[in-house]
Amino acid sequence: MTTPVLRASEVRRCVLLLLLLPWVGLFGCRDALGVSLRALDIHGLPVDIGNTWAGLDARLRPFKVRVIVAGILVLETRSNQEAASYVGDLGRVVANYAPIVTRFLWQKLDKPNPEFQKVYNDFASQEDLLGDIDSYSVPLDAPGGGRKRCSTFMAHVKLLLPATSEAFNKEVFVASQCVLAGDKKIPALLELYEQPDVSLDRPRAVIFSEVIKVMLDAFTSWCQKRARSE
Repeated sequence: MTTPVLRASEVRRCVLLLLLLPWVGLFGCRDALGVSLRALDIHGLPVDIGNTWAGLDARLRPFKVRVIVAGILVLETRSNQEAASYVGDLGRVVANYAPIVTRFLWQKLDKPNPEFQKVYNDFASQEDLLGDIDSYSVPLDAPGGGRKRCSTFMAHVKLLLPATSEAFNKEVFVASQCVLAGDKKIPALLELYEQPDVSLDRPRAVIFSEVIKVMLDAFTSWCQKRARSE
C-alpha cells in the first residue's frame, strides 16, 4: 500500500479538518446513527438492524467522498455505503488494534492472535457484519426475494478478486484514520505520517497495512464459510 507523505504543517491542517468534519461518524454506523439498536433475529441469527439501515440509506443515495483543502486531498472514499457498513466497522477494528501493535515494532502480525480477536469481536461482531452484509443482499426491487446473504454480498463487492484486496487496504486505511480523528486519538494519527526513527525499520503505516491484511483474510474466510452453508 502506498501511503502519502505530507509535511507536518499539512498533517496538522488535515487532522484539524477531520476533527471538525460532522460526517466523520459516517465510518461505522454506530456513530452515524448516534444510537445503539438491539439486534434482531433474522433467519435464526442476531443482526444489528442499525447497520443494515445505515448501509441501505447509503446504497439508495450513493456518492464518492472527496475532501480537498488548500490543494491537498485529505480524504477520499470510493463508496459511502462501504464506509457506512463493513469498511467502517473493520476500520474501527484497525484504529483500535493497530496502535497497540505499534508499541512492539519488531513483531509482525501475520495471523490473528487472542488480542486481535478480542478487538475484532468488539468492533466487528457477527451481528454487526451481518447487518452490514444485509444492506447489500436485501433486494430493493423484489421484497422477500430470498437472495443468499453472503453469496450476494461477495459477488457484489467482488471480494475474491485480487484487485479488491488493494482497494480494501486503501479504504480501510482511510476509515481507520477517520475513526482515530473522530475518537480524538491524535498522537496515533500523526504517527502514521511521521518519518520513523533511524532505529526503527518499519513505519507505522506499514504496521497498519499488516493488520488490515490479516483482517481481510479473516473477514474473507468468514464470508466464504457462511456462503458455503447457504
